Amino acid sequence: MVTENAPVLAPKTLVHINDFRNPPIPDNNGLEQAVRNVLEHLSLCSNENIRNAFLNNKVKELIEQARIYNDLTVDSIKDSRIMAAYASDFKEYVEILREEDVSGTDFIEAMKSQYQAAISNKNSSAKLTKSYCDILAIIKNVCNDLEEFNRSNSIEKELEKDAEDARKESTNHMFAAIGTGVGTGLAIAAAPFTGGASLAVIGALGVSSAGAMIGTSITSVQFGLVTMVDKFSSFDEFFQKEAEDINKIIEKYEHDVQNITFRMSRMKSTAMKKQWSRIQQLFESYIDSVKPLLSERRNSNVGASNGEVIFEYK
Repeated sequence: MVTENAPVLAPKTLVHINDFRNPPIPDNNGLEQAVRNVLEHLSLCSNENIRNAFLNNKVKELIEQARIYNDLTVDSIKDSRIMAAYASDFKEYVEILREEDVSGTDFIEAMKSQYQAAISNKNSSAKLTKSYCDILAIIKNVCNDLEEFNRSNSIEKELEKDAEDARKESTNHMFAAIGTGVGTGLAIAAAPFTGGASLAVIGALGVSSAGAMIGTSITSVQFGLVTMVDKFSSFDEFFQKEAEDINKIIEKYEHDVQNITFRMSRMKSTAMKKQWSRIQQLFESYIDSVKPLLSERRNSNVGASNGEVIFEYK
């Protein structure tokens, strides 16, 4: 009696994957403070008691940018949460590669999923970067308009007139300068409006039935936005590089997934896990720092125009 031997499958080749780079830690130095500065300064913009039509319209433009910035800040928190999850997923997958052999098919599918996540995070970072650039450009245009106005008019006199009219209408309406020492009750930053000098946002901060005319430094807003553009563009570059590196790995191995399995050495996995943990903490720290800033303004009418709340986070 003749028996046929079952075919013997050749063992799959074990690949000790060493193609991943240890990811660099994105630079977020100064980002959280920049977000705080822009939130605090833009939230002070109000056109209450500004009667001059030109100045009123300019402040309205700033108020609108404050609304847009608030929405972007909420978006940045949501996006940072997804970016933190990306780092967490990579960290967990590195652990799997250290503990067990992973089939070629499963490995490539995981890499394709991570590639799509990297592209999504890149696009989110790029969108935020462009949006902050747009706000910065609009604010600079407003400042240029105010500088031109200041050449032919006295903003201080215009506002003194508005304040005097308000006093006549309500003897209970009080005005005070905040942190400027301007004795007229108006906080006007010194001219010129450009050249690195402090720039004035003219507005009113409503406190119950009283109010305070204030001026706040647009220079701080501009510097804050520049910092944010720099940091979010670096996130864009980080995830762009991630996508490129992952795609190279996919292209290298996907043609032979049926014949290989993957594993990662303990030394390599330990180093990668450490880096991805730090990256995860970086994005989580941003969320933990920025989210309370929005919550503080949830029920605030600071910066409101026509009874509307500018800053609100739910």
